[in-house]
Amino acid sequence: MLHGITHDKKLTEQKVNYFLDYFYFFVDQVGVLDGFDMETYASLCKKILFQIENNKKTPEKYVGQYFSHPVFEDRSRIKGYTGYTKILKLRKQFFQFGEKAFDAKRAFITNDEFVNAFSKFADGLRTKMFKSSLEEIISFLKCTHQLEFHLDDLIYHTKILASSLISTRDSKKEVQAITRRIFSKQLYEYPFPRNYKRMSAETKRKYLANSNFDKQFGGIYNALMERFDAHWLMFRITDIISKNDFEFTYNQVTFINPENEKFDRVKKNLQRKGMLTDFFNGKDFLIAMVNLGQNTRNSAVKVAKKMIDSELTYFNNCLGSTGILDRKSFLYTSNFSATGGIVSMTGNKYEIGKYDIESLKNNPYSHMQGDDQIKSHFLKYEPFFVKAMHTESMSDYWHYIEVLLQNNKTSTNNNQIIGILSDILLLNADSTNKQFIREYISETLSSFQTSAKQWGLTPERQNEFNRLAYTKEGIDLAVLKSEIKHKFALDLIDMHDRPFTVNTAEQIQKHYKHVLWDAQAQRNSYLHAAVLDPVSTVSLGFIFPRLLMKFRWILLANRRKYSTLSFRDYILQLQKDATALKNNLPQK
Repeated sequence: MLHGITHDKKLTEQKVNYFLDYFYFFVDQVGVLDGFDMETYASLCKKILFQIENNKKTPEKYVGQYFSHPVFEDRSRIKGYTGYTKILKLRKQFFQFGEKAFDAKRAFITNDEFVNAFSKFADGLRTKMFKSSLEEIISFLKCTHQLEFHLDDLIYHTKILASSLISTRDSKKEVQAITRRIFSKQLYEYPFPRNYKRMSAETKRKYLANSNFDKQFGGIYNALMERFDAHWLMFRITDIISKNDFEFTYNQVTFINPENEKFDRVKKNLQRKGMLTDFFNGKDFLIAMVNLGQNTRNSAVKVAKKMIDSELTYFNNCLGSTGILDRKSFLYTSNFSATGGIVSMTGNKYEIGKYDIESLKNNPYSHMQGDDQIKSHFLKYEPFFVKAMHTESMSDYWHYIEVLLQNNKTSTNNNQIIGILSDILLLNADSTNKQFIREYISETLSSFQTSAKQWGLTPERQNEFNRLAYTKEGIDLAVLKSEIKHKFALDLIDMHDRPFTVNTAEQIQKHYKHVLWDAQAQRNSYLHAAVLDPVSTVSLGFIFPRLLMKFRWILLANRRKYSTLSFRDYILQLQKDATALKNNLPQK
């Protein structure tokens, strides 16, 4: 998407649109483009503290991995935050221990000096980091320098804003919508400061009428601070009949008959909205209620569904029932009166469309023709992957990798697993990155997304490029580059054309290893302490499953070439191919 914000000053207009365009692009491509991650000083400090608090056996292993992230190596950036000298000193001391000095490292990171320093630093970053980056961006947008003068800084701080917002909202669409909301005049859409939440409509209109440049972009901080106030979420559990007075709570979920009197005011509210029969119609269902607080409705719904899935398993196992969570409909309320939500007319019913058959056929059982050891080994563990996709659990995804890569002679440890994946993933890193950038350019070029004027094209030429986007050859980016004038679009093409070098490969492999160690840390925390790091859960949710999909694509794409090999030797051969690829890359 390209933004078309206008301003009296053309320089300001160009910089504002570049900022919005890059923000939107970064959010869209996190987890898609290799190397785009969401780590900041704040996220890494939280992960370090989580390991110290919850991992009683080997916290030093994961702290060392988090300390190795490139964020900590950029000293020029960390200097802006209070207490940074102490953090860098502690990091340096940590790496001065021998590689296998596990006990000494563990004692060092669990002592009060280390924990207090990181806790204080993390607390200071909680809002300071975001506010500081937003203030920097606003100053760049308003200053008299040309865009290129502050471009690297603008991109750096934009990533901090986008990463922080994704972490708190757990929804790319909600974060991308902020670029529209801060310019909206609609009272229900503009992100007002928190103290305006209960203000009158007239007060809010005055706020918007008196808005200025700083206030407008300050709305991004307001969006960060937004909270989902409704604490109760209600879902339908179909195919269960109960008496009107039935109510049972298991752990954090209450199963209750829909005729319970506490729903009387909810029903009246829904009746006024014309939604009553859609949600409460029928007799063969229960209501599952969860009371929780989250930053956004989207994250609250995600958490509630996972909780209900877990507790419904006990409910069904205990009773021998087959209750099913209706995932399409839910209500939320804070007082069992005022109510919002989404109600589906079809419930759990799904009508198979003409494109669904092709989607169903897109599976390894259909694609892997012939018989060989690679196929039999790969398909043997496919149920583990299907389970992980259903649960969206990092622990289940990691379990799938473990069983898929297990060696018949010696068990494959985490270092080996991470080495295997980070090597093999490199085989299509350049081609997939280029493919995704091409797709983004093609989608953005669509007349539904942007006007020809924004690109510097005639409508006829834009239509011609759009036609080419759907041909086998696709758009010739060199031709497009020669005709357009849009700075951000030109930079996207330059990103696509950037050579894949040894340095690029090394940076991308560091990214792979960081993500994989983070996922393994989640697996470890879940198995040994039954806890999950909320910061890692969100970031990995966007990145880790896609990495596994890329890994699987590579395994499927190269199988025919090495069909005579065992699965173990196939993996070793792909690692050799990755080494050969790196050896033939240009240095710069």
